[in-house]
Order: sequence, then C-alpha cells, then structure tokens
Amino acid sequence: MSPGSCGYGTEAGFGTGAGYGTGAGYGHGVGHGDGYGTGAGYSDGDGSGHGYGDGEVIVDNSTPILAWHVVPPDGLLRYPHEGARPMVEVGLVLVYGGELALCSAGLHASVQLSDALTYCQGIVTRVACSGRMRMSRDKLVCERREIIGIGGPAQ
Repeated sequence: MSPGSCGYGTEAGFGTGAGYGTGAGYGHGVGHGDGYGTGAGYSDGDGSGHGYGDGEVIVDNSTPILAWHVVPPDGLLRYPHEGARPMVEVGLVLVYGGELALCSAGLHASVQLSDALTYCQGIVTRVACSGRMRMSRDKLVCERREIIGIGGPAQ
C-alpha cells in the first residue's frame, strides 16, 4: 500500500491510514576546541556537527587551562629551554616568546591524560597553561606552562 491508501481486512472492520516521512540533515560549525580558539566546523550526514580550530587566543594567568605534560623517565624536559633541559619540579615555570605552532614551536600539553601519553611515556606532570595559546583536538601549545603537580612513571 502506498501512503494515503485505504483498505479493509477479512475480519469485520474498516481502516484507513496515511503516513509519510521526511528528513533533512545538515551540519554547520564555527566552533572551538574545549572552549578556546575558533575554526571551521564539520558535520556528519545526520545533522550533528561540531567544530574546532587552532586560532590563537590569550588565557589569563589567573584562570589557566589545566592540562597534562609527560616527560621522559629521567625527569628532564625533552627539549632544551634557554640552552638546558631542566629537571621537572613543582613550581617550574617555562615561558616561550616566539611564534606558536602546534607540533613544532611553543610549550605543549594535552587536556586529556590519554592524549598526553601518546606523545611520551615517562613521568606525568600536571600543568597550568596560560598566555598566548593554540589548541587542536588532542593537544595545545602555549606561551606559559607551570608545573603544579608531579605523578609517578606512566605506563
């Protein structure tokens, strides 16, 4: 039977029925990653969508983004800062003054611990990130990073 058809059965009674369905889906996003940055969004065919981007923002030191940074098991930062690889310790503040670029320039961290562990295995540090910042889905790069806690070796 097609929508809008009428019919009756072999039993007593008479029935009518009509039905139709329509659907449209689209997605649009001009959004941000974890509340920071802007960028073009994307969507799936069901009409849900979200966006993230890597636009530079400034985060005040009084309201930093808490994130995770993992250093090698020897406790020294992987990359030199001011000519040395300092030992991690609570209170260590690093400041980067150049252009920020994800994966190549600045002080990196991840909001999710599982993401941070994909970049390095070793000693987990909890960090407060602020200043100029860029974010992506799994990491951020910032101008200022302070170690506020140190855990044990990550497996």
